[in-house]
Amino acid sequence: MAVPMKELNSPFPRRPESLPFIDGRLLFNPGSQHSRTIPVGKNFLATWLQSDGHGILTVHHRSEPDRAVWSSYPGRAFVGGAFCKRHVEERCGSFAVHDRPLRIYNHQSVDKILCVEAESDSEEEKDEEGDAEADVNAEVVIGGEGEDPEELIVSSPPPLYKESSHAVSSRRQVSKGRRGGGRRRRQRRAGLESARFDDHPKLLIKGRLLPPTFHWRKEKPREAQSGLEWLSRIQERLDVDPLMAVPAKELVKSGWEKEGIGYSFEMWEMSDHVLSFAASVEDADEDEEEEEGGRGRDWISEDGMMGIDIGGEYSDVIVEGRDVGEKARLGGGGGGEKSSFRPFVGGQKNEKGGRGAEADKASGFGEWLEKWMRGEWGGSDREKQQHAGRKGANRVILTYLSSEEERFFGFGAQFSYVDLKGRRVPILVQEQGIGRGDVPVTWFANANISRGGGDWYTTYAPVPHYVTSDLRSLYLENNEMSTFDLRRPDLVQIQVHCSEMLGRILHGTSPAELIGRYTELNGRIRKLPKWMVRGPIVGIQGGSARVRELWKKFRDLNVPLGGFWIQDWVGQRLTSVDKQLWWNWEVDVDHYPRWEELVDEMRSSGVRVLTYINPFVMEVNEKANYRRSFFTELEQGGYGVKNRLGDPYMIEYRTFSAALVDLTNPAAKTWLKGAIKDMIRTGISGWMADFGENLPYDCILDSGEDPAVMHNQFPELWASLNREVAEEWEAEVRKRRRDFQEGGMEKRAEVAAGADPYLARDSDDEDESRDGKQAQQKKPQPSGRGDAAAASPAGHDAEAGAAAIATGPTENGQQKAVSEISEDAIMPVMEDKNGDESNGQPKGQEEEVQREEEEEDHEEEEEEEEQLVFFMRSGFRKSPKSCTLFSLGDQMVSWQRHDGIKSAVTGMLSSGFSGFAYNHGDVGGCTTIPVVKYRRSEELLLRWIELGAFMTVFRTHEGSVPEENVQIYDNERTLDQFRRFACVFKAWDFYRIQLVKEAAATGLPVIRHPFLHYPKDKRVFSLSYSQFMVGRDMIVAPVLDRGANMASVYLPYQGEPEEWEHVWTRNIYSTPFQSLLQAPTGSWVKVPAPIGEPAVFVRRGTQLAVHFIANLRKHGLLF
Repeated sequence: MAVPMKELNSPFPRRPESLPFIDGRLLFNPGSQHSRTIPVGKNFLATWLQSDGHGILTVHHRSEPDRAVWSSYPGRAFVGGAFCKRHVEERCGSFAVHDRPLRIYNHQSVDKILCVEAESDSEEEKDEEGDAEADVNAEVVIGGEGEDPEELIVSSPPPLYKESSHAVSSRRQVSKGRRGGGRRRRQRRAGLESARFDDHPKLLIKGRLLPPTFHWRKEKPREAQSGLEWLSRIQERLDVDPLMAVPAKELVKSGWEKEGIGYSFEMWEMSDHVLSFAASVEDADEDEEEEEGGRGRDWISEDGMMGIDIGGEYSDVIVEGRDVGEKARLGGGGGGEKSSFRPFVGGQKNEKGGRGAEADKASGFGEWLEKWMRGEWGGSDREKQQHAGRKGANRVILTYLSSEEERFFGFGAQFSYVDLKGRRVPILVQEQGIGRGDVPVTWFANANISRGGGDWYTTYAPVPHYVTSDLRSLYLENNEMSTFDLRRPDLVQIQVHCSEMLGRILHGTSPAELIGRYTELNGRIRKLPKWMVRGPIVGIQGGSARVRELWKKFRDLNVPLGGFWIQDWVGQRLTSVDKQLWWNWEVDVDHYPRWEELVDEMRSSGVRVLTYINPFVMEVNEKANYRRSFFTELEQGGYGVKNRLGDPYMIEYRTFSAALVDLTNPAAKTWLKGAIKDMIRTGISGWMADFGENLPYDCILDSGEDPAVMHNQFPELWASLNREVAEEWEAEVRKRRRDFQEGGMEKRAEVAAGADPYLARDSDDEDESRDGKQAQQKKPQPSGRGDAAAASPAGHDAEAGAAAIATGPTENGQQKAVSEISEDAIMPVMEDKNGDESNGQPKGQEEEVQREEEEEDHEEEEEEEEQLVFFMRSGFRKSPKSCTLFSLGDQMVSWQRHDGIKSAVTGMLSSGFSGFAYNHGDVGGCTTIPVVKYRRSEELLLRWIELGAFMTVFRTHEGSVPEENVQIYDNERTLDQFRRFACVFKAWDFYRIQLVKEAAATGLPVIRHPFLHYPKDKRVFSLSYSQFMVGRDMIVAPVLDRGANMASVYLPYQGEPEEWEHVWTRNIYSTPFQSLLQAPTGSWVKVPAPIGEPAVFVRRGTQLAVHFIANLRKHGLLF
């Protein structure tokens, strides 16, 4: 029974309750010191070793027998489970998921190790339906009931054998959970690209998971003792858990096969360098509810919830308002490690004392276990009585080996830290929050919106994937919420909110290779069109007159613009906080009269227009000039996500509520795609597809799927819908182009009359009038104006390339022919003895080939002209497959680490490891809170402009309260800085275009952490927002602190001395030669970095160095 609770916002909300780091013992029959290697596919080998009562499982690739890609910890359980009751708090897209454990299964027995021939999924599903008895003779058993441990010989599996159908049925019994769990598990596996190789062996381990209260032969039966009496009896031997101190010989006699729940652990080869795994535990009863009723933020359980913090960055354990102590035991065989429990104050921490003071500390499992058994944590006594005698789990846990030196990178867009070692990382898509731990703004946000401040781990785009400094990589295929606990120096633990964990382990010899394999499996982002990366995109609001005024100002200054991003095309509404958009997706004709004429006029001048949309719609009864009510259409068509009553689920956002479109509903998708296409018909070239992180846990979806499973997947659905729209539109444009080329004189006459044959617009008079202006865009435009027309021909050597640059005003006053060096200029070209380019063909054939290539290039350029771009802030594992560009979301207009200019750099670097190859942020920041003095200063804007000039996309933002922020157009100094760095951005576009092509082909990000190219230099592991690499040949160290005018830059070292050229002074800095016996170590340099000259280095002697510096000179930026 649930009772309503009056909402009370706290500046210091407690961290979500969660499972602690679960410790358990690995149990098996230690009758022999025998070990055996088992083939897993053609390229992987699994080794089972046992010694002194400890067992360990390791897996390595055949090409590197001395380096494990995965390993369990000796003597420790590597599979565990729990049954938890979930409680969700939600407000404005911020989620707190509380896990209250009612059953724990922390010990693992290894009863059977099987080497089996994998079968197709269809065969397994057929076998799952049967309930035939197992053919035990086909299985290799370690341990067994009734056998004397003194005489038992542990047998090893044969290299390969084929399971009988009866054995398969028995093997799949664990997955079925004996209570219908097989159906749910098959549903989870559906759509996951995890088909096994039919003829390759796989590893299968089966056994039991045992609770902490499991008894052994020399103790009285559990029923004869109370929980506290039982704990007291063994507390002298209690290290982490009673079983950890029991001799293995005694455990063999205990009969554990009758206790706990069943599990299976499988590994199979997906490809030469990819290993799949699945950990399954016995499902709980289907009638056991996991989640409490009602919306999380409005309801609590009748018994209340204890204020105990087990997870997160700080482990402040408080019971009934008192601190339980400064130290607590950590899990582990030695039991001597200690954990400091520090109070949480607004997300801040004591950063004194180096990394040890910064790192998260895992709470002691022994202490937690004692509290759990006393009923002081987790479920109430009544709840535990209700679940007494039941079995099964809805959480699966995987624990494996790490090392104190190993560093972890990735996990999607992480905004506070690049290296996540020592921290607990939850993977849950949600609003990142305002402040994220930076004070005082986080306190203020929490006081106004429940949990509105966020925390260091809250992010729009988390991904269950990492790459480590030891060149190990793993990712999950689960969409359910998961947690990666990296707080132990020697262990990693993954907890997933379901009864089956599916994932893959990647093998590679370099970070780039691992990222390439990951993106090959999950999808790579497509190549950005040149028009998107040629010049800056200016964010502007305020109506047609204001946009035209600013456009003229930039033309007069010869700023090489790429486009305008106009969010408020739908009109603005004034709220109690600030101005917000009308989420009703039609042009506001009063705010933007003659909108299509404005868009066409800009495009014909080489300036693109981008807009804004999201998957919400709101009521527009208060809007005087609306022509179409999208909310009414959603309500009548049943297109929205629904609440328990079947009505549109109204989701709160700041001062208003809106309905979310149900992207699992085919009719709703078609309806929303139509709205986006209507937006494109106005002539725009791109848009921001905002949000995607707000799907409630307690909503009803048209597909019938569990919203807890779909929550993380919702951004992928949103990206997929936008991509479908873009590709359908582009296909129509190509079709019309072909029709035009084949249409003869009649089509040409239509074009001469002013009709655009390439744009699929409506045929009404208004659209025909608009289309007539589009014919101008087919004239070649100077790329200096941001257009994607072909650049002027450039020479193949540095001097010829530099000589190709010419400047001068066009008819409308905008800079002309700032073509710089073509991207082809950085590619080597072979010449024959006469100095002519040659490929060994006769001259006539060569000219024909050249003409064909020119025609193909021209056709490709025309297609790029019409290629659409949309960018998103939310994302999950497969988002790069659909999304065309990513945004970092809404950073504060501040210098702070967790939510400001620094977090923008951190977010780009971390997301690059997980396939987000093009990521960029709002130049100048977004979130503005004048009441606590969070306004954009001039210095902050000038430094952010410098940073933006070295992103993949240079896009500005006025901020959430534009009148409170300094803007790029406010005064002569800001305008000059913007013009200067627009030219800097233009000066390296040839290199940027090559990196964009490389990203689409390999998955490597444009903005890179130095670890990608210098994995042997351990000093780069600790680098965070202070510097980054652009491709392989550029290092940028932006100034991110107020008042700073010097920059310290680390020049990494991989094995050979390198020379780096400081762009502004032309000084050369070298990394010293080192002996092969030395660990590779780079060098620190300190350079001046006044405003206007951020620290930028290029690798000496590269094409980038020659052309970039030549282009800067042509712009008058270098002398």
